This record gives sequence, C-alpha cells and structure tokens, in this order.
Amino acid sequence: MKPLVPASRSWRALPCVATLLASVLVVVAMPACGSASPAPTAKPAATDAPAKAAEPTKPAEPTKPAASAPTAAPTKAAEAPAKTEFPVKGRAISYIVPFDAGGAADLVARAIAPGIEKELGTPVQIVNKPGAGSQVGVTELARSKPDGYTVGVANIPTTITTYLDSERKAIYKRDSFITVAGYAVDPDVLVVKADSPFKSAKDLIEAARTNPEKIKIASASGKLSPPHMGILLMEKAAGVKFATVLFDGGGASTTALVGGHTDAAVGSGGNYLSQVKGGQLRALAVMDKEQSPYFPDAKTMESQGYNVTMMVTMGISVPAGTPKETVDVLTSATKKAMDSAEVKSRLDSVGVAPRYLSGADFAARWAEMETTVQPLMSLAAQ
Repeated sequence: MKPLVPASRSWRALPCVATLLASVLVVVAMPACGSASPAPTAKPAATDAPAKAAEPTKPAEPTKPAASAPTAAPTKAAEAPAKTEFPVKGRAISYIVPFDAGGAADLVARAIAPGIEKELGTPVQIVNKPGAGSQVGVTELARSKPDGYTVGVANIPTTITTYLDSERKAIYKRDSFITVAGYAVDPDVLVVKADSPFKSAKDLIEAARTNPEKIKIASASGKLSPPHMGILLMEKAAGVKFATVLFDGGGASTTALVGGHTDAAVGSGGNYLSQVKGGQLRALAVMDKEQSPYFPDAKTMESQGYNVTMMVTMGISVPAGTPKETVDVLTSATKKAMDSAEVKSRLDSVGVAPRYLSGADFAARWAEMETTVQPLMSLAAQ
C-alpha cells in the first residue's frame, strides 16, 4: 500500500486510506484526505439511489387501474351515439300521405296517427302530398333522410305499380323502402249516386256494353292504382269498355260523383262510407270474396257473376337505410296503437277493419302483390 500513501503524510491519513479501502474505491488523487470523508457518504447515497428511484416506479403500477378507468369511460361515451334516443321527445314525425285529404288512405292514416303519437310520446303530423297517383308523395319519402322522422303510407299495390310502370320513370323501387307495419286491408267498392238508374253491377256493365266508352267511371286514384285496376278487371271480365276518369284521391272522386260529373266510381270503401250511410251514394258491389260488414246491401262481384277481386293493403314504410333500432321502435308503436280500443273504433268509423301485419309480414304481402300486379300492367296500355 506504500505507493498509495507517501511516507511524508501524517498518521491521520491512515483512517482515510482504511475507509477508502473498505469501500473498495479507487482514489485517483489524494491531495486532501479530509475532503474524502464525505465521499463514503455520497457513495452509499448513490448506491441507495436505484432503490429510491424504483419506489416511484412501483407506486406507478397502481396507476394502471386508474388509467383503465378513464379508458373505459371514453369507450362508453363512444358507444352512446349508436344508441341515440328515438324519438327525441317533442321532435315531430312527418307522416306522408301520398293522396289528397278525405280519401281512404288519408282517413285511415288520421285514424291511426294519434295512437302512434301516444305510444311514442311525440307529435305525429299528417302531411298530404298528392299527385301522379301517389308517386309525388312516395318520391318525397324515398328522398327523405332515413332517421325515422319521416314515414309514409305504403298503399299496396299502388306503390308497386308506380315503379313497375316504366313510363313513370320512378326514382324508387322495392328496395328503396323498409316496411314498418301493415294496419288495414281494404277492398275496392263500386258505387253510384243514390238516385242512379243502376241498381247492380250488372246494370252498370250492360250500360257500358250498349254504350262503349260512354259510361263515365271514376277511379279514386290515378293510373294503375287499385281502383283503376279494379275497373280494368271489370272490363276484362265483362268484355266492355268504360270512359275511365282518373283522380288523385278519394275525396276528389267522391265530389265528382256526388256532383253528377261521373256515372259511377271505384275506390276504397272508406272513401264512400259516410256518403252511403248518409244516403247520397249507393254501393253496387264489393271487390272481395267476402261481403263487407260496412256495406251489407252490396254483394261481391263474384256473387254477381264477375271474377273481380281487388283490395288495398295499407301500412307504413320508411326510407332504406333507416336504423333497425328505429324501425323496431316504430313497429312496436304501431302494434300497440292497433291494439288500442280507440284506434279500432276510429278505423271502424271510416269503414276499414284493422288488420295488423308485422314488418316481415307486410314485406311478404308486398312481394306477393308485385307478382299479382305484373300481368295487369299491359291492360293499362290498351
């Protein structure tokens, strides 16, 4: 150890050397051993430093649960928009009726809308958009935002014929809509004024046979609507030709008939029930296989010798792309409304028997009617 400590140093340096050797430290320069006494203290401090530095890191581990909590909260917040409340209370739902006010589709929609409104807890407003045999209103529905706040009357087969007729150039087709629910099946009825000389369907048809294209008959809706197809089926079954006048809704056709501008009319029973009960009109026939409870004096067309059956299935549809959760809410509200005594009574008052169809059942009826209607398209062109 002599090379490390010169002989000229005092014995006081020996403790310093011993301390340095005990600490296994290499002293590069030893000009003042008195200043080396803090060194042993600094070294242990340096030795303890890793332990003290690790202490903050270990407590940091509990921060993992704390970190996971904030992570979970944003996840729930991110999911919230997907479950947007529908409908927002107080935000009105527009219910498009593609016919004028006073017709069967309008009367039925107005009968059921209050029930749906009650179930949803938000306003349901009827908006009449007549024109082109329902095409104007149906087009507006197809173009509407698919958020559930615009719904529309689906009148089957009317909606079907508007897009099957290539001349109409409809912007929509079957997959442009989602069926929400069906709520009524309504057969067409043949009516005349109460003082008309025609007492039966046969009387009217024979007059048309004698006077081809002279007997004016009103279709409560436009081209290829159910009333128009009912007239076409009468012409085909009896081999006659009427002078058919097309209207955009039951209200207008009823006014024309009552005013003496047409000799007869075909349309949904709801169009004419109040006038028949009031003695202004007389029902000659029902285009169904069963006699209508609302028109007990009118026999079916089949019972009078003519194979003519034509009826409307009414329901609600929404634009394609409407979220399933929203459609389900609308379907449920319609079903509950249909079950209420109030809605049943209102439908009964307009001459339409309630008949609920789920969205899937209504879709199946739509497909079935499309197959039925296709062969009639060529008759309209004749």
